Amino acid sequence: MGKEADKPGAYLEHLHKAFARADAVSPRSVTVAEFIEDSHGLDLRVVSGRGGLGNKLTSTKIQKPGLALAGYLDYLEYGRFQVLGRAEISFISQTDPAQLEPALQGIFEKGIACVLVTRGQEAPALLVEFSERFDVPIVVSDLEGGDLVEGVVAALERRLAPQVSFHGNFIAVYGLGVLVLGDSGVGKSECALDLILRGHQLVADDVVYVWRNSSGQLWGKGDELLRDHMEIRGLGILNAKDLFSIRAVMDEHQIDFGIYLEGWDPHKNYQCLDVDVEHLKILGVKIPIIRLPVAPGRNIANLIEVAVRNQLLRRKGQRTAEEMSQKLDELLAQRRATDLGLGV
Repeated sequence: MGKEADKPGAYLEHLHKAFARADAVSPRSVTVAEFIEDSHGLDLRVVSGRGGLGNKLTSTKIQKPGLALAGYLDYLEYGRFQVLGRAEISFISQTDPAQLEPALQGIFEKGIACVLVTRGQEAPALLVEFSERFDVPIVVSDLEGGDLVEGVVAALERRLAPQVSFHGNFIAVYGLGVLVLGDSGVGKSECALDLILRGHQLVADDVVYVWRNSSGQLWGKGDELLRDHMEIRGLGILNAKDLFSIRAVMDEHQIDFGIYLEGWDPHKNYQCLDVDVEHLKILGVKIPIIRLPVAPGRNIANLIEVAVRNQLLRRKGQRTAEEMSQKLDELLAQRRATDLGLGV
C-alpha cells in the first residue's frame, strides 16, 4: 500500500527501537487461581488439587490428553490446560484402575498445570487421587466442550499473548481503534476528550497495553488502575464513565491505525497526497501511521474523524489520493504529448 518512511520523528523513532528490542515484549504467565478469578462467564470451580492453584499457565493453547491416557506421553505439554471431555472421562471411569494408573502417573509426573473437565462431569475418584497427590487442580465447568475451549482460549490470549506497553492514548472512532501518539504535552488527552464529547469511546489514556492475538491482530487496553480515567492538565484526573456515561468508555479494542501528533514545523514540507504511507511495527504487525501537525486553529478531533472515515473508504477500495495522483499523471502526460505536437 506504499513504502514506509525512513526517518520518523524522535518519538516514533523511540517507539520503533523499543518495539524492535526483544526485551520490550513482556514474558507472560498466569496462575491457575488468577485465571479462574478473571474468567467471568466460564463457570469454573475447583473440585480438587487446591494446593496447585499457584501452578502457572504459559500457553494460549489447550491440550486433550487422549493419547497420553493410552500411555503415549511424548507430546504432553506443561503450562497448558489438559481438557477432558465426555470421551476422556468415560475412558477413565470404565478402564481398570490397575491398567490406567501407569498412564496417569506419567501424565502427572510431567508437571501439568491443571485439568479442565467439561459439561459439569464428575471427576473420577482415581483422577482426584492423582490430583491431590501431585497438587494439580481439577477445574470443572458446566459449559460444553466447544464453548468452554473457545472461552478459555480467548481468556488465555488476553492474559498470555505477547504484550508491550507505551505512552499514548487509544480511542475507538466510528468502530476503528485509533492510537493517538505524540510527545508529552502535545495535546493527546485533550484531543481524546474532544472525541469523547463527540460520542466516541475512550479505551486508554496515558498508558496503552497492546497484545497480538492468535489471528495476528493487535488489540489494546488501558492500565487496570487507570481504567475509565484520563488526566487533563488544569482539570486533573477525570472519570470519563461517570462524566459521560458507560457508553463513553471501552475496556479493549482492536487497533487499526495510529495518529501521530507533532508540533507544526513551518520549515517542513507536509505532503498533501498520502500515497507514501508510514507504518509502525508492533509485535511484528504493521499499522499505518498518519502524521497530523498541531497548530493553533487546527481542530485535531475533526481531522481524526475525517482520517477514520478515509480509512473506512480505503478498506472499501476507494483510494482518493492514488486516484487523484493517477489523474494528475494522465493530465501531465496528455499536456506533454500536446506540446510535442503528437496529439492525444
